[in-house]
Amino acid sequence: MLWFSLLLPDLPLQVFLRGTAESAPLAVIERLGRECVVAANGSARARGVAPGMTLAGALAIAPDLHVCHRDECAERATLEELANWAGQFTPCVSLDGADALALEAGASLRLFGGTAALAAQIAAGVAALGLDVRMAAAPTPLAARWLAMNHSSAAAALVETGAGWERRLDALPLAVLAAAGVAPATLELLEGVGLRRLGELAGLPRDALARRQAAQVLEALARARGAAP
Repeated sequence: MLWFSLLLPDLPLQVFLRGTAESAPLAVIERLGRECVVAANGSARARGVAPGMTLAGALAIAPDLHVCHRDECAERATLEELANWAGQFTPCVSLDGADALALEAGASLRLFGGTAALAAQIAAGVAALGLDVRMAAAPTPLAARWLAMNHSSAAAALVETGAGWERRLDALPLAVLAAAGVAPATLELLEGVGLRRLGELAGLPRDALARRQAAQVLEALARARGAAP
């Protein structure tokens, strides 16, 4: 099996900027107790506007900031549109959270000329839709998502089944575990003992992980490596 992850970074922003040239500073806000920035375009970030900042704080440093209220319905519709479009490559398409798709395309590789050729066709099609994606492929859907999360290049990160493919995960930061449901408190505990990368977890005995309430970590690693469904 080979899974592709199509991750849409800053989807709350993309639904407003899709297919347009970036110009004026723009931020998407959401009421989280107070009105806060959840995403900002490059022009806004260049002025110091960042996610998590209050709207008042953002306007204080960028008075000409354009503001849009987050539209979760539009985000969902965009993700579903992309899922329907991706059905041309494989019938096995799943929504993966609120910002990504998972495509199992192992049976389609020969039809589309192999992994790299399929990735190129997907990338070109997504660009034509006016969307920005981070894409990766791996033997499990969770590994593909983790790789996409940590791949800033427009080109796809492609990891196919083969001896030792799991080692590609070792260099990833512990933060990717949050996408598998690992609690922030658990990540803080692990970082508190000096761990920074997934590969460093292998040197920690299983009972030591258990004492740090990290059973979720072991489960996530097993899923990512294909040892658990």
